[in-house]
Amino acid sequence: MNRAVFLDRDGIINIAYSIEGIPYPPRSIDSTILIDGIKELIDYLDEKGFIIIVVSNQPDVARGIQTKTEIRKITKYLSDKLPKVKEFYYCFHDKDENCSCRKPKIGLLLLASMKYGIDLSKSWMIGDRWKDITAGKNAGCHTIFVDYNRKEELTDKPDFTVKQVGEIIGIFKKELQ
Repeated sequence: MNRAVFLDRDGIINIAYSIEGIPYPPRSIDSTILIDGIKELIDYLDEKGFIIIVVSNQPDVARGIQTKTEIRKITKYLSDKLPKVKEFYYCFHDKDENCSCRKPKIGLLLLASMKYGIDLSKSWMIGDRWKDITAGKNAGCHTIFVDYNRKEELTDKPDFTVKQVGEIIGIFKKELQ
């Protein structure tokens, strides 16, 4: 069985734009900016044998604010910048649609684990919102929360908390000894 690191997209891979403490995704490639330290983290995790997978809620598609075409363009841009990311999984549903793929549900993680033979108990979920941490916990993963002081309460206690993505590599260096 393989092990993976699941990364949320907005806030972990690229900057999420915050309005009154609520994060929003970039609308185009022009506003998609990589988070400091993410490339180094992904390179390190790849060297350590982890499969890197992005799992992200993108409800703005269901809301008519963004198109799948624009998300595909952003994904291509991110894939070109971060070629060691194996795959991007998205949930395009809104919260009222009761799908199985929208975090905090674990559908996206299960899809990836089946496709790549991933042992979720040896895997990690890294995110900046309560939904990411709850999804990781529900899937049996270790969790790392990047705390941007947003107006949200965590519903599950993460295994580790950091203030910026650049600090995460230190956790793995200690945990993988």
